[in-house]
Amino acid sequence: MSDSAPSPSALTFLWLAIWTGICVSGLYVAQPLLHLLGLDFQVSDNHVSLVSTFTQMGYGIALFLLVPLGDFFDKKKLILLKLVLLAGTILCCAFAKSFSLLLISSLALGIFASTTQDFIPVAADLAPPNKRGQYIGYVVTGLTTGILLCRTLSGWIAQGFGWRGVFIALFAATFFTLVTCYFFFPKLEAVARRGSVFSIYRSMIALWQEHQALRVAVIRHALMGMAFSAFWTNLSFFLSKAPYFWSASRIGMMGLAGALGALSTSFVGRIADKRGPLFGIQFATLLAFFSFLAMFVFKGQAMVIILGTVLFDLAVQTSLVSHQSIIYGIDETARGRINGLFISGLFVGFSLGSFISANLWALAGWFGVMSFCCACAAAAFSLTLTQRKYGGCRSRYPSIDQENSARSPSI
Repeated sequence: MSDSAPSPSALTFLWLAIWTGICVSGLYVAQPLLHLLGLDFQVSDNHVSLVSTFTQMGYGIALFLLVPLGDFFDKKKLILLKLVLLAGTILCCAFAKSFSLLLISSLALGIFASTTQDFIPVAADLAPPNKRGQYIGYVVTGLTTGILLCRTLSGWIAQGFGWRGVFIALFAATFFTLVTCYFFFPKLEAVARRGSVFSIYRSMIALWQEHQALRVAVIRHALMGMAFSAFWTNLSFFLSKAPYFWSASRIGMMGLAGALGALSTSFVGRIADKRGPLFGIQFATLLAFFSFLAMFVFKGQAMVIILGTVLFDLAVQTSLVSHQSIIYGIDETARGRINGLFISGLFVGFSLGSFISANLWALAGWFGVMSFCCACAAAAFSLTLTQRKYGGCRSRYPSIDQENSARSPSI
């Protein structure tokens, strides 16, 4: 979209934010329930954490294989199909009779919950370039709010209706998304179908090899994703034991603390437009590091844990919007593929964070988890010191636009 083109209505971005928030909820809705799932299926904390790991693995796989198809197929039809399949897998989770079936269903749920990442490139397509960070921020607000509030709602529903009731409620929300998306999905320009589907994946390899900014963004935010997953995967274990002994509903309310960070999304997007994304990324990685450090040192004080959760989720949100402000300026004809690469890397980080931290929890408890989170944040910050080419204080990236107009990987 050109700078002079009229901006879409606020209602369009509101719908995109709502749909994004509902679809992403499936990835995290089980996290406050892990200790309940462990009791129901009689498996250890270490094994029940595989529910989160399998869900995130499925999501990461789909982001590489399915999300890039939005550059090739009609976006609305693709999204509607994935929503139907997502609703079906949620029902499989709700009525799983064995832990093995729950794990398989969780993997499938992660695959089709990738619909979340089909909506964000639509926002980038509709937004004028000089306000891309701001408009992406509006939609990512829905994503982050869904991630965090679903934990609170999950805890509340589980308290009254059990963990199966949580998945039934998620099915209802997904069905609502399917119906409203059918009627209110924005009109987009027709997709130019060139080449084969496999050529899309070949072009993704070319994009990865060609753009250092993309490679650094993927690795740096994946490190933040590892810390994010490690924290939320083990928080229910930490708070359900001494000295807290919190219930599922009370643990779920920690999502409200994290949701405060989501309210900053559009503001963060405007900063990325004005001061450049590197400033936001450096701020985010440092804020995350000191948040984890405080939660380790003062682990027995609930208010420190709550405040640390607010600040850490603000940091992750800032990192996400700042990085997306970079990658969506790389090549406007390949946003689905670029987003697929970026979020695939993020969910590889999520899966690794969940798996590694589960073992650290078994070995060293909260100390091991927080040490791992601090290390991830410190590593992400170090990458901001070694790569500045696309980070400065400009709001747009003409050098990238000129480069890609000359040599964009075709499909």
